[in-house]
Amino acid sequence: MPLHASVIVLVTSVIMAGIAGVLRGRPGLCVHEVADVDALGVPGCPSPDLVLYDLTAVTAEQVLACLAVAPAVVGLDLHRNRAMTLIGEYYPLATAEDLAALFTTLGIEAQPAQVGPAGS
Repeated sequence: MPLHASVIVLVTSVIMAGIAGVLRGRPGLCVHEVADVDALGVPGCPSPDLVLYDLTAVTAEQVLACLAVAPAVVGLDLHRNRAMTLIGEYYPLATAEDLAALFTTLGIEAQPAQVGPAGS
């Protein structure tokens, strides 16, 4: 597993910017903010492991555009405090820890490097 998982947050509101800021402080995550879907896949924008977006701020076509650049796309329902995957699974989100647990469930959060003696 890589040392860092790359997450792109579509920052379409102050709340999404706050979520990006909280995620940026988590070890094992490399978080990038983009203002809209058109900024994905352009030179200088990293290939993400995950794109997070606000369900109410993105159209179906834009979700498909996200999927074209990332293997995982998760919508956040900010009004009901839950996340939704593309296959329609819902996950309750009360805290940033819940979101981190979702990353682990989806298998996209990188683990910090293990420190130990060489050759063991």
